[in-house]
Amino acid sequence: MKESDVDISSFPIVKKSDIVDNQSTLIPLSMLIHSKPIIHTRTSGSTGIHMDIYWTKSDYFYSMMPLWYKRYKWYGILPSDRFCTFYSFSEYGTNIPYEYEKSSLRISKSLFINNDIEKVVELINAFHPIWMIIQPSIAQELVCYIESNNIIFTNSIKFNAFNLLSLCLI
Repeated sequence: MKESDVDISSFPIVKKSDIVDNQSTLIPLSMLIHSKPIIHTRTSGSTGIHMDIYWTKSDYFYSMMPLWYKRYKWYGILPSDRFCTFYSFSEYGTNIPYEYEKSSLRISKSLFINNDIEKVVELINAFHPIWMIIQPSIAQELVCYIESNNIIFTNSIKFNAFNLLSLCLI
């Protein structure tokens, strides 16, 4: 049978809502009965709903190897390097404005809504991240604030997901 002969119309269609509504029943029993630690992560929630993701430690590291290989090869960054990321206010059901976790600084986007960008810049400058995961709209607000206030920003950052200096539309 050739690939072109396969009728995909009979395949079941699974919606994200089906997975989110039944997440606990989708964890393989084999994962639960082993004494190996399970790593819990979440998707970004960019559609308005995040999904819980469960990994065995070995599966998680194995899946991340190609990404980290490229990050090291292209930008010289390692998993142990300090990094900064931003999360949605409702992502964790909390109003904590920022938190430190191992080598990361996680900043709530609520600080931007509350016009507390100065606090965000202070946090980043004090933390000296090596790299950042940042959405274009957040990057633009940061760059515009830094430029309009003549702030000297940390030069420790080797990699950004976007070219921050080209985003300011003043």
